[in-house]
Amino acid sequence: MPHDKLITLSDVANRAFYDGNFEKALTLYNEAIQLHPTNFILYSNRSAIFLRLKCFRKSLDDAKQSLVLNPKWAKGYFRKGDALRGIGKFDKAIFAYCQSLAIENGIETIKALKDSLYHSSIKDHVSVLLSEIGNVMNGVKLDSFLIISIIGQEYLTIGHTTVAIALLQLALDMDEAKMALLDLKLSVLGAISFAYYQQKNYQLAIKYLEMQLEINKQLDEFEKQLTIYNSIVRIALLNDETMLAINYLQKQIQLMNSNDMETNDFRLNLADLYIQLGNYQYAAQIIASSGPLTFRSILEIVKLALAKGDGEAALAYCNRLAEISNRTDEKALAILLKCKCLLLRKEAIIALNTLQNTMTYFEDNKTTAENIGEYFGILSECHLAIGQYCMARKWAKKELKIATSRGSLKLEADALRNLSNIYQAIDDYSNAAILWGKYCCLISDQGVDIRLNGLRRLAELYQKLNRFDQAEMALLENSKLAQKIGAYALIIDVHSDLYQFYRVMHRKDEAQKHWNEAQQIYLNHKVEERQALIIEMSGDNYFDCNSFEEAIDAYNRCLMLVQEDDNLQKEAKLCNKLGTTHWLLYHPDEALAYYQQSLSVCQQLSDLEGMLELYNAMANIHFKKGMMDVCHSCLRCYLTLAGILSKDTARLNAFISIGRTLLLRQRYTEAKKIFIKALNLTTETNYRRERGLIYGYMAECYLGMGERSKALVNFCKQIPFFDDIDDIEGKCETLRHLIEEKRLIKDANWTMRLCNNRIELSQMGSIDLQVEVLKESAEIATNLSKLWEACKFLEKAVILCIANKCGDILNLLLNLKSKYLKCNARKRAIMLFQECLDAVENHSNEQHLILFELGKLELEEGLISNTITHIMDVKENCRDKNLKATCEYILACAYYDDKNYKEALYHMQNFENLQKNLSTNRKEMLKLELLLIEWNCSASDYTIEAIQDIAMKTDSLVIHRILDESCLYDLLNHEKLSKIAAIHWMMTRGDFITAKHFFDLYKNTYQNSAEYTADIALFYWNEQKFEECANFLEEYLSHYFEKDSIEEFNELSLIRICSRQQIIINFLHIILILCKYMLHADTVETITIAESKFWHDCRKRKLPIEYSIPTIQAIREYIEELKKSLLYCLHVDRYKLVWYFKVGQIGKLYYFPDNATRSKMPIFFAQFLDQMLHTIDTIPVLTDDEFEKLVSESELLVNVKHTVDIDKTHLVALNEPKYKENRKDPEIGIFYAGIDSAIISWEHICPNNKTDFIYKIQVSSLVIIDFTKMSIDTDNVINSFSDNDIVILLNNETDDTVINFRIANAHCLLDIKGQTIQSLMPFLEKLINGYSVEECSELLQSVNVRLFGDRSSKVRPGRAQCIRKIIVDVENGLIENLPISTNDQREIDNFKGLPTKVQLYLLNMIKQQMKTTEIQLFVEKLEDLYDHCKHATLSNYCEVDDYLQQSFIQGTHDEQNFILKFIKHLFRDHLYGIYDDLQTSEVDNLNKLMKSLANNVRVRRKRQRRKLKSRGYHSEGESSCRSSISENTDSEAVVVDVEFQESE
Repeated sequence: MPHDKLITLSDVANRAFYDGNFEKALTLYNEAIQLHPTNFILYSNRSAIFLRLKCFRKSLDDAKQSLVLNPKWAKGYFRKGDALRGIGKFDKAIFAYCQSLAIENGIETIKALKDSLYHSSIKDHVSVLLSEIGNVMNGVKLDSFLIISIIGQEYLTIGHTTVAIALLQLALDMDEAKMALLDLKLSVLGAISFAYYQQKNYQLAIKYLEMQLEINKQLDEFEKQLTIYNSIVRIALLNDETMLAINYLQKQIQLMNSNDMETNDFRLNLADLYIQLGNYQYAAQIIASSGPLTFRSILEIVKLALAKGDGEAALAYCNRLAEISNRTDEKALAILLKCKCLLLRKEAIIALNTLQNTMTYFEDNKTTAENIGEYFGILSECHLAIGQYCMARKWAKKELKIATSRGSLKLEADALRNLSNIYQAIDDYSNAAILWGKYCCLISDQGVDIRLNGLRRLAELYQKLNRFDQAEMALLENSKLAQKIGAYALIIDVHSDLYQFYRVMHRKDEAQKHWNEAQQIYLNHKVEERQALIIEMSGDNYFDCNSFEEAIDAYNRCLMLVQEDDNLQKEAKLCNKLGTTHWLLYHPDEALAYYQQSLSVCQQLSDLEGMLELYNAMANIHFKKGMMDVCHSCLRCYLTLAGILSKDTARLNAFISIGRTLLLRQRYTEAKKIFIKALNLTTETNYRRERGLIYGYMAECYLGMGERSKALVNFCKQIPFFDDIDDIEGKCETLRHLIEEKRLIKDANWTMRLCNNRIELSQMGSIDLQVEVLKESAEIATNLSKLWEACKFLEKAVILCIANKCGDILNLLLNLKSKYLKCNARKRAIMLFQECLDAVENHSNEQHLILFELGKLELEEGLISNTITHIMDVKENCRDKNLKATCEYILACAYYDDKNYKEALYHMQNFENLQKNLSTNRKEMLKLELLLIEWNCSASDYTIEAIQDIAMKTDSLVIHRILDESCLYDLLNHEKLSKIAAIHWMMTRGDFITAKHFFDLYKNTYQNSAEYTADIALFYWNEQKFEECANFLEEYLSHYFEKDSIEEFNELSLIRICSRQQIIINFLHIILILCKYMLHADTVETITIAESKFWHDCRKRKLPIEYSIPTIQAIREYIEELKKSLLYCLHVDRYKLVWYFKVGQIGKLYYFPDNATRSKMPIFFAQFLDQMLHTIDTIPVLTDDEFEKLVSESELLVNVKHTVDIDKTHLVALNEPKYKENRKDPEIGIFYAGIDSAIISWEHICPNNKTDFIYKIQVSSLVIIDFTKMSIDTDNVINSFSDNDIVILLNNETDDTVINFRIANAHCLLDIKGQTIQSLMPFLEKLINGYSVEECSELLQSVNVRLFGDRSSKVRPGRAQCIRKIIVDVENGLIENLPISTNDQREIDNFKGLPTKVQLYLLNMIKQQMKTTEIQLFVEKLEDLYDHCKHATLSNYCEVDDYLQQSFIQGTHDEQNFILKFIKHLFRDHLYGIYDDLQTSEVDNLNKLMKSLANNVRVRRKRQRRKLKSRGYHSEGESSCRSSISENTDSEAVVVDVEFQESE
């Protein structure tokens, strides 16, 4: 057996060994090892054989192998020692013997150890030990522990530190060490601690010192404890473990206090450490609690004040320091510190004088070279502070020379620091960085604050050189140092530095990482002294995420903390940030206030760089606000500072900006001179961008001066520099100059193309740039007579301002309003003002002014009740007396239009009482308007006399308009009337000949106006010149409708010209029709005039649907092809012109007086209309019964407003638009807007606000609108093409709604009166089940209804509705054997891919038919949870309402994203128009505006919820934010004239 053989081999080998037969023994052991290669004894024995054979290397290898197999084998170490001694390595042999001895105290080992010591490095130091080894020494037997520790300490004595540590550690690891006397153990611990200290392994040195300390505490060795505390503090500081040093220094102070020892110096040392760590509060407390003021304590106070930047306090204590200093070095230090304080206070001249005054003192007293060097260093700093760079460099080099000659690293570092600062001041950052890098290498033994600041500054210099990798390395080195120091405040500081660095580098992930770590440290360790920094970082984080309101909140909280600490530099920085953030939110006044506050602080600190930046920022805001004088003042300060600081780029920018302000103020000559100065600062190679812009500005100057040729020359000079203008603002300016050049040569097409290019380019820039470009483009378009393009540009500008809460919205609105009015787009203007009410602060002056303008527009449009509501609101809430007075006037006009003459008189009298400073002419007009109201109230003779007196004094056009209104001519004397009033007096009396004579005299007064045209038409009619009259009217009306703009009128007038003009235009159409009739034109020609009027009116409303004005031939063809009888009505004031066509017969013309309609036509014109109609015998008048008979006999009814039965087909016009056949599938199946949606059992979509209504209605198949308690002005809603199959209007009162839906492509429209949703339920349910309107019509036989369009129309379900049905059917097993399309199968698979809990929840939602509001709020909640899980900056607490939300937050980010996307897809009909990715239809600008407002509300609600989670409190005003979903004000209701309610 192998084991037996191994024993036999070992026995034989051992006998051979003892017999001296080593070769045989070796052979046998070789064989034995082959049998058992893991037996450590075999290797040990073979090592002994090799030793006897003098094979020391092989012996050593076997010894080592035996120890590998058994590290606790004492004999192995012994064999190793023998082998090492054999090859002459006695020191290593000693260590091996000691290792053996540590395991087993053998005589053989001690003897070998003793022998080795005689030949070792410490043989001269262990003579006593050699003689006493093995004997009794001082009554104590020298055991292994003692022997090893003594040897280790002797090796330490001769500097063999590594060996000493190994031996001492070996001794300490022995079991005997536990039983050794404490004094002996202390000796070993002290030795090993010192050994590690020698090796600069400070952590282990401290470790063994701590062990020493514990033993000394047991022995109650007070003095030794103090010594150890001193050692630990010193070594901890050397190892940069400042917090550890502070901890032990505090313990040392406690120990000393417990023994009644003086601790002031130690406490001051502690304060100094806290100052280095930036913990100024603790430092101040410690200094205050120290004993009486000494030189040392005052010195610490000065250090503290300097560290805090409190130059005033530091200077005061420096003076006291000088007073109590006794020694020369103390006085020198006091003077130097005083100068540093003066430099901190920006009082360099005083510091320089102070130094010069001390020259004599330094000469008379013995001062060290170090003092002289420090003196030179301060001199250098003083000269640098006053801009004397050569002198500063001279003294810094002198300081460096002394430092190198004396070998003073501290002085050399100071000299290098000064030199680096000098190079930085002259923008030589390369040399500055090199010198600062050397400085950082020399300050390793200085305070941690100096080293941290040194590395931070080095990183800044590298950044200026674009050496970002080196900057990052410096900051990371700083981070390592802070981590080592262990102060949480400093660790937060370095994370802040890295965060700011990565922000600048746009490395968001790394920046976010350091922000999170800094915040975590702050929260976990409650580092209150860094609260302000953490809040500021959170503000920066919000700023980077474009959450500017949250950023402002954070910066404001930080500012309060900084102001409490009286940190002026930080205050200036934060105010600057607040100004910048407010400006990004386009709060110019707030931005200027904060910039001004920052500027004041910078002025206190004499921070010229900061002042330079702030003056530039303030000038920019004033420029944007158009406050050129203030802007000019800021720019002059900016220019002065740029000159002082030798900032050439800033000087150039200042000159250009000053030139632009002069240019805008049309001071062209001065501007040109400034631009020439700016041009001289540039060359063909330097500042090429600026040079190119300057040429463009100079061209504008020459244009303003009328020198067009020079302007063109400068425009041409600009061309070579286009490629050098690489910023968006510069490019936009360049394009503006090109536009000016194209305007100069009158190239309108290129001008507009360039305007559009400039607008597109500006979208890559800031919002204020985009708005400015749009405003300028609008003015250019206006100058080119392209008013509608100008309106579109301004609409986009308003959208941007609303969406981003920026800019002067009111001025933009007023500008846009004026252009709308020129385009006769008043209803569009009304909608715009209604929407913009949501964009401004409640009860603000801006809101009052918008409401005021809205009221004026509504008055012109005849929306009297809305006018009264809005103007009353303004009157009650505004504080402006003039505005209140104007409100009274508007109210008077509104009540006058409403025939409420008493209220009109009351408000007009109020206006008269409030407005005392009217012009004479205006007073006369006011008196005239008051008299007109009084006449309608009482019809007194006094009123007539007063009117006639005023008429005699003035020849204003207002006179005849007021007289026309009530036709008071019969009561007046024509001799006291002038001009047009006299003409109308004569026409009223039938004296057309005299009237014509006066007309020829005064026609220039109002030529080409509608009134002028009406008067000529009446003259022609009276003379029976029907052909001339018709030709004249056709020419005038053609020109009138071709114009893109209309003349501007004074809106505030009791008799408003615009409304009057429209009435007169309608009157002219009637005259034209009657003239044609009198000329024996057929009915087709006359009906074509009515049809053309309809479409011309549509065109004036600027509807986005394309259509053409019909021709006579087109109408003739239409009528000839009629298969049904036709009745056509034209409504003018209180008359209807009626055309009736039977199939195959010539049509007939009738007129029908509608006595139920209140006349709005001035009585002067109404009387002539009556006469005309009554004098034409061939146009029969219809009675009520006759008209109803015609209606009943007709199958097609055009513009017949009252309802009949379902069998009749109504039309809005003869040539309604042709609707496309290939239609898209609807997004929404059934859309219902009403107040009782809860009673509807079938699935439908409801709007929960006006924006929902606008967007959803465009993509719905069936639209049901119940007007029972609501009305919808669809001019304000239908602004784009829709594709409705069926529209049902319940109890609608206006035809505008019908017309707009039909024009916008509603295929079938039912206008139903006197019904409710409940009463129509059978019809609706059948319709929804897939039947056509024709098939359901029998259910409407007894209902008053007008049907427009295609009776065969059917309801089509929306795609999302189909998906929901498929999912429910699959769940119920209804389609197991039915074929399923690929798309449907994909939807089913996606649904099944959801977690089971989510599937069940969604099925329940579908079956319950949740309302639109509930679904939107549900999705918003999921979005909040999704954002919460994505952003670590939100609180850890996440509130959930149900198991789906709980399941949602437990999923991964990808799973959450999939669930959220699927839910949005599943309910996309309910969510349509809310999320951009669901928006598919093209929308008008105003619809975009409304969507931007709705999105603002949604984002604001989300932000408020996030604030509550992250902050736990409301900020001011949050709880008062209005939601358009749940709170609709009266002004909001006007937009759609509907009070939407939340779905139940």
